[in-house]
Order: sequence, then C-alpha cells, then structure tokens
Amino acid sequence: MRKTLLSLGIASLFAAPAFAQTPGGIQVYGRLNLGLDSYQAKGAAAGAARDFDNRLRVFDTASRVGLRGTEDLGGGWRAIFQVESGANVDSGNNLGQNGINNPNTGFWASRDSWVGIEGDQFGRLTFGRQSMYWFNGTINQIGVNYINVGSPLSTVNLSGIAIGPAQREANTVQYSARVGGLSGTVSYALPNTSSAALGGGGPSESVQGGRDAKEEIWGVTLRYNHAVFDLQADWATRYNVTQVDNRDFSGFKVGGAWKYMPGAQIAVLGQWVENKNTNGLGLSNYATGAPVTCGVSLAAGNGALGPAIAAVNTLGGGGAVNTCDTLKQQLYTVNWEQTIGNVQALLEYSWADDVKGSTAAAGLPGSDVKAWTVAARYFLSKRTWLYASYAEVKNGRNNYVDFWGGWMTSANQLLGLAPGLPAASSGADPRIIAVGLFHSF
Repeated sequence: MRKTLLSLGIASLFAAPAFAQTPGGIQVYGRLNLGLDSYQAKGAAAGAARDFDNRLRVFDTASRVGLRGTEDLGGGWRAIFQVESGANVDSGNNLGQNGINNPNTGFWASRDSWVGIEGDQFGRLTFGRQSMYWFNGTINQIGVNYINVGSPLSTVNLSGIAIGPAQREANTVQYSARVGGLSGTVSYALPNTSSAALGGGGPSESVQGGRDAKEEIWGVTLRYNHAVFDLQADWATRYNVTQVDNRDFSGFKVGGAWKYMPGAQIAVLGQWVENKNTNGLGLSNYATGAPVTCGVSLAAGNGALGPAIAAVNTLGGGGAVNTCDTLKQQLYTVNWEQTIGNVQALLEYSWADDVKGSTAAAGLPGSDVKAWTVAARYFLSKRTWLYASYAEVKNGRNNYVDFWGGWMTSANQLLGLAPGLPAASSGADPRIIAVGLFHSF
C-alpha cells in the first residue's frame, strides 16, 4: 500500500505544484532545491590554461515561491493569475553559481508570471513573462524538476555554437486550448532587444530614433497526454534577432514517453536547430544589435565592432564561422526513470551531431557533443526527497556546451555577461557531482 500511494503521489506532484490555500483564495506554492556539489570543466583543446578547475559549492537550483489564484466570473468564465519568483536560498541574491546576474531569480515575477482569462468553451488567454518551446513537460523531467541538472541538449541550449530560439520570454501573449487529451498553445513575444536570450535589456516595444523594433518570436506547442504515453511537438522562431533583417533562429522539437508503470517511463526527444545569418557563435549573436556586413569574417574586422568581438568567431579548437553563416545542428536525447519502493533511478543520454554551415576555411570539425546524467532519488515523503547525481558534457574540440540552466555552471562567457564556457575553452568537458535535498510546498 505504501509503495502504491507513494508512486501515485510522485506522479501527481509533477503534474502540478503543491498548494497552500490562503483565506483570500490565493494559492501559495514553491520549492527549495539545495545541496553540495563539485563543478569542473577540463580538457580544453587550447590547453590547461583554458580549463576550469574543480570548485566545491553549496548550490541552489531553481528554488522559487509563487502566488496563483482564480476568480469565478460566472457562465463558465474565470479570471486567472500567477506571479512566480525565483529565490536564491543559498545566497539571498540574484546571482547564478557563476557570480553573474540570473534573470530568472532574485526579483518579483522573474519566472513564469501572467494574468489572463479562461472559459470552458474558449480556452485560456494570458499576458506576461511566459515559457515557450523549451519546456518538455512530462516527457523529460530529469533536471531541476527532479534533481540539480540534466542534459543541456534536451531543452534549448544557450551555451555552445548553435542555440535554440526561445525559452522564458518577457512581453508574451499565449493562447491555449484543450480537447480531451490533446492540447495546444500558440505564443507571441516581443523579446528584450539587448542580450535577449538572457532576459536583459529594454523591451522591444520601446522606440529608438532611426531604428525599427522588429525582433519578435512565434511559437507553437502541441501535446497529447494518455494514461500510457505522452507526445509533444514544439516549433519556434525568433525573427530579426537583434533587429537585423533575416537573422532568424528557429527550432523544431518532438518527443514521446512510454509510461510503462507508475513512476517509470522511457522517453526520446529529437531537436533540429537553425541559426540563420549568424553574427558570431552562440550567445555572441546577442553581443550587439548593430548591423554587420555579410561575408566579412569578424576575425578580419567588421568596422569598429571587429576588435571588440573578434574572439567570438574562432574556437579554441581551431574552428571558425564567418559573419552571416547559417548554422544547423541536430540533437537527440533518451531518458529512463524507474521507481522501486522509495527509490527512483534516473538515466539520461544525449548527443548532437557536428554543426553544419560554416563557410570559414577552418570550418567546424569536431563540434559534436555528448551528455549523460546518472542519478537516484530517495523519497522521504511525497514532497521531500534526497538525491545524488553525476552529470557530464563531453564536447568535441570545437564546441563548448555547458550547464547553463539555472546558471549552474561556474564558468562565464561573453566577458562575464552570460553563463557557460567561453568559445576559447572549446573542448573542455563540464562535470557536476552533487548531493541535494528537494522540498516542495
């Protein structure tokens, strides 16, 4: 009986947060996820000077506090809202483990927050800071929903050469509807124009003289949930990145899970990413919103901007791209969960092919990536567990993927403005070993 109740409790816990009802009808919820871990990234193609030595840390990964409520308007209509804020319980500030600002924590509404209206026959319409594309629902929760980190290749990687189009975005409107087990969401966002992928900068609806605010994101998510299997497909495109015409970052992701018993499943994910008319490598595409000259290598100089961002064009392993190259990459993930009594075993393996599309003479050989996570959880109750995990990313000599999610890496790129390995440290292999305690309320 205890095993059955615990398995059912585990399944229901990840379908929705636990809530505390206040007298005014507002629901208070949250989670705390802290522990002790060790981070390192060694093996850089350029030599030990580009490695990151072992660092022992007290970590916090995606702890949060939220308020949520519903008002019955009659006739099958309801007003709804959510204000969710990240909380760094380890430090009390808004910094990631790498010491730089994490836009998803440390202030009100830093996580998914919205207000909207829904109807029994209408669906749901919301406005606010909302997620699109990157979230895999119940298909893959090996990450901050279960432990400290999972594979960065299974969501929308922001560290490495080719990056995804969207994640948690400001200034977003979403419409969702459900029919039986099938649900769909359409999203539109006017993202931040400066370091858009990081959630920084001014909103793109602001107007500047002589400059169009034309960066925007469209996204669609389709899900089918069944007692035995779940399916999900996501598409999104960030158009005119940093206000440059036809610099479009797109992604398509599809996955499925077979739930062969309570607390156990096998799932697969595939993702195809395209960065059109790049301005550099990975997040360096957001380093400036100024126009660039297509066909001119940043390493060779591009006006006044050349000396400032030349390093982003060449990797520590010798690979390179030219300005306005269109880069493509395919990524795949397989994961497994198995619960026996109070213990759940977790395995995840991801791999990504070489990045295609470089027109530079050096090209991008050895830009493939592999990642794996091995972990176990011991349930003390339905809402509290201990866990231990080992997660590693194995980069080819010309890639630099890292644990950017939750700003969990100790490394910084873009002169300390963003989390993750810098391009000069390509070939280094990030690794995190952790023990932690997770409690939801």
